[in-house]
Amino acid sequence: LLILKETTLAHFQRGVSSFAGDLPGIAAQIRATGRRLGADRIYLSGFSSSGFSALQVSLMLPCHGYLGFSHSTDLSPGSALPRPWFLTDEVYAQLDPRWLQDLRPLLADADPSVPRVLCYGDGSEKDSVHARHLAGLDTIRLLCLAKARHNTILHLLGKDRLAAAFNRLVADR
Repeated sequence: LLILKETTLAHFQRGVSSFAGDLPGIAAQIRATGRRLGADRIYLSGFSSSGFSALQVSLMLPCHGYLGFSHSTDLSPGSALPRPWFLTDEVYAQLDPRWLQDLRPLLADADPSVPRVLCYGDGSEKDSVHARHLAGLDTIRLLCLAKARHNTILHLLGKDRLAAAFNRLVADR
């Protein structure tokens, strides 16, 4: 289990200190760490501010699955979808535009045999709009949690369903 935490407002868009300098570097380091540890499968997960980059990285490396919670799906310039509160115009202008993408076209070209799931709560309009942006793709399953707000992880924990979500992801392969 490799847990990455990035504490700046860039939220992984500029890499992770002492690990990798950018998103492709994160993908390469995850792959290298997996090889070094003898892992034969790589799964990624991300919540909220890390979810967009985690999904992006899942599309950059051969992974066996992705489970996301309440995150953005389109940070491209000019997107009509709402940006996260921390991505102010000032912060946004400092990020590498190559990674400020709409993930829908990337997911449209992704391997449909890799299970990817995005959980979101119907009580969060921003998360719902971003999730629905991916509707109709056969490469990601959208899971709307009734009566959940942004913190879908806490919602699933409270219902004793979080471990089951991860177990389903791993069992899919």
